[in-house]
Amino acid sequence: NKNVHIKDVVCVENYRQGISVISAENLLIENTVMRDTWGTAPQAGIDFEPNEPSERLVNCVMRNCVSENNRGDGYDFYIPTVNAESARVSVRFENCVSRGCLRGLVITTGNDDHAAVKGKMDFINCRFEGSEQCGIIINQKPANRCPLSFVNCEISDTAVRQPSQTPIMFTSGSNDPESNGGVKFRNCTVKDPVDRLPISYLDMGSGLALSVVTGSLTVERNNRRSVYKLDQKLIDTWMPH
Repeated sequence: NKNVHIKDVVCVENYRQGISVISAENLLIENTVMRDTWGTAPQAGIDFEPNEPSERLVNCVMRNCVSENNRGDGYDFYIPTVNAESARVSVRFENCVSRGCLRGLVITTGNDDHAAVKGKMDFINCRFEGSEQCGIIINQKPANRCPLSFVNCEISDTAVRQPSQTPIMFTSGSNDPESNGGVKFRNCTVKDPVDRLPISYLDMGSGLALSVVTGSLTVERNNRRSVYKLDQKLIDTWMPH
């Protein structure tokens, strides 16, 4: 699927997903709303999920889109099915919003620095609001492969009724061979009424530390602002290994 443009579309009450992307090159989705998805899992606003290594997510852009009140995630990437032999992933989100979904953004890759997919994913001026669980979850992403960047993004009022979760969460798999991480937050803000860390790391047994998480986060709570410079020392303090 090449050179696909979806614009000014409203997807309401779809049964499985608002939109599913299996393989695409030069995909532009703009000014599109995906809301009230329910029925069969994953029930996401949009799900990027290649089935085989030969499939691709190349130059996929979402701009000025809203994913709202979906029973599943707002934006979901499940890409362990592509690997180092696949085309480099290139994804860019600009001015997109997730509001009132199960989770705002979930990214799952394979964890192997030698076999995991190459490429990059950028999220610019995006907002992840009012999700039932975490605002952003990053699963099994090698610290040194497929870097993620969040620029001028906001995570607000997420997992308010689930204080054990955090606005941003990293997770590892039980057999991951490589450290997880590889994410840069630049001028991002977490608005959280719950007294907890903005980031957590759920180690499912691999015994590897979270690493290469950099940039800056501003946490706003009870009319107070705290600015954190993210480096390995702070990450190790927040999440002792």
